[in-house]
Amino acid sequence: MSDIAQSQEWNLNLIPDLTGKVALVTDTNSHTRIGWNIAHPLALKGAKV
Repeated sequence: MSDIAQSQEWNLNLIPDLTGKVALVTDTNSHTRIGWNIAHPLALKGAKV
């Protein structure tokens, strides 16, 4: 028996339309690009980031 959760492949269609929403994302200038990798799809879906 495994307690590891099953995950589905992520894609941009899983994010709803965010037009008119504001997203505050920190660490967008980090060398790891974690913040940028979060902010970019949000902006593509219409959020003001």
